[in-house]
Amino acid sequence: IDADNVDKSAEVLRELIKEEPDNPTYYNDLGFVLADHGRKLDESEQLVRKALDLDAKLRKKLLAEDKIDKE
Repeated sequence: IDADNVDKSAEVLRELIKEEPDNPTYYNDLGFVLADHGRKLDESEQLVRKALDLDAKLRKKLLAEDKIDKE
């Protein structure tokens, strides 16, 4: 992104999603990269929503395992 290469950034993030499909960070980053550059806005919204869903599931799991506090 710093080099203003949105296409390459999106490509890398899509590969990371393939490697770690349950990682909310990659979905969030890809969604915002696309949105911040006015690209594929419907897809970017879906990606951010998926990131939020995955993050909620991950937090619930970590809470159940006593790895994080409720706060």
